[in-house]
Amino acid sequence: MLLRLLPLPTEATPAPPTILFTLPLPTHPYTSRSLPLPPNLLAHRSVCLQEDIECPNVLLGEKSSWITGVVDDVTFSLPAETITVHLIDGSTATLPLSATCKDHLHRVCREVELSFAPAPAPELAEASPIAGPSSASSSKGLSIATPPNGTGGSRRSPSALLYSLISPLFPAGSQQSLPRSPPQTNPARLHRRQARSLLVDTYRRFVLPSLRERMPSAYLPWAISSETNHRMGDFETLQKEVVAILDAANVARPTKSDARAALQRYAASDDSDCSISSDELSDMDGSLSPCTPATSVFSGGSSPRSTNPQSFLLSIPPAHALPREHQAKYASHLSKLTAIASRINSIRRLNGKYEREEGKRRWLEGLERGRLGDRALKRAFSNGQLRGNDMGIGGEFGIAASEALAKAVTVIHVRPPLTRSDSESSYDDLESELEAPSLTSCGSDDSLESNEWDNESDENHHQHQGSLASTPKLLAAPILATPLKWSRANPPPLPSKPKGHFTEWRDSITAIDVVMA
Repeated sequence: MLLRLLPLPTEATPAPPTILFTLPLPTHPYTSRSLPLPPNLLAHRSVCLQEDIECPNVLLGEKSSWITGVVDDVTFSLPAETITVHLIDGSTATLPLSATCKDHLHRVCREVELSFAPAPAPELAEASPIAGPSSASSSKGLSIATPPNGTGGSRRSPSALLYSLISPLFPAGSQQSLPRSPPQTNPARLHRRQARSLLVDTYRRFVLPSLRERMPSAYLPWAISSETNHRMGDFETLQKEVVAILDAANVARPTKSDARAALQRYAASDDSDCSISSDELSDMDGSLSPCTPATSVFSGGSSPRSTNPQSFLLSIPPAHALPREHQAKYASHLSKLTAIASRINSIRRLNGKYEREEGKRRWLEGLERGRLGDRALKRAFSNGQLRGNDMGIGGEFGIAASEALAKAVTVIHVRPPLTRSDSESSYDDLESELEAPSLTSCGSDDSLESNEWDNESDENHHQHQGSLASTPKLLAAPILATPLKWSRANPPPLPSKPKGHFTEWRDSITAIDVVMA
């Protein structure tokens, strides 16, 4: 990708030079480092190879960086106050230049001007005053190590040999190491790097978000839409040439009604072929289907098509119906039109399949997010960490949410065995037997009587709250179905227990047992 900046002309520079920087995309980011392709990029490349979709770079399958791969160049024009984006398929987009973007571009121009400024002269390093004594001491050491006479240079005394061996171990007295100066950096290169960084940041902040709003979410639908527009442009050119040949041969030109009737006959004769859809039938009315961001490069950028390639092919006469002098050229145009119609049909099928898969993926992602949110909400309510008022939920909705969450949580309370006196044991056993929930429910006409018995049992049970204060409370038992026949295992409902007369109530139970016996 090429980034181009056109500065404003000034009196000093009436024709300022164009500022150019490149932002390349790695061609082989994985294979160059001997790394395997990720599964999503591998699947994208296989789809492009199977459907004959042009994919020059494997990184185009990445949704986060594919737009940079399809941008050919970006031109920032300060005189025109516009941003022009050219894509690799030949399409162009024009964006306005905001005030903040202008400030960033002026900073880029300033950094470029500083890079052409003359560099300052380097400072000369002063000589150190201690260099003289150190050189003198070194020359003195050399004079000591050398023999006094020149004739016996090959023969050295033992003391000279010993001194030559141990002299490197002695510390250098006045010899000091000079501080090294840092390497000189080129200021022009620094300014150019700063200018490039500012221009790249301007592209990422002001151009890339606008392109993401105008273009699809992935490379595959953009490539399908781009190829469809190119194929339709070629079809319109061939259509004009075919109509000119038919006019020269004095053959009737096809009309829209003929094309629509031919397409409907073809669809009726071949029901198994799904290539003809309602969208293709609506194309012959002079307008395309509504342009959506998922299927178009730019909103409103495609021109309306007059007809569909397949319907036009079905409405024109065959080659042998024309005079001999027009048959060769007409046949070549027919073969090109057939190839265009077949290609458009295949890529439209691919686009429909991609949209269905993308919609299914988004639906599953939304469903999974909803499940995780509900699970977290239920966990927070069950742990007592969240209430309806904490979330800003009030009124009927908060009550309904609490009830729904309470139903979703299953709580089992185990009632411990109760201890009673001998006079109360029969009543407690009968009460626990009647209040036990049944596993199966059956319809009965005595359900109202069972409800009355439950109410009476609850009233009798309230008298023993003092002794049962430490025991957990049972959940409300479901409605019990009363059997049709009474027996000792299934006794009839007991009369209401009078307060303070437990002996008389116990005698009534004994009387009922005697009557049943």
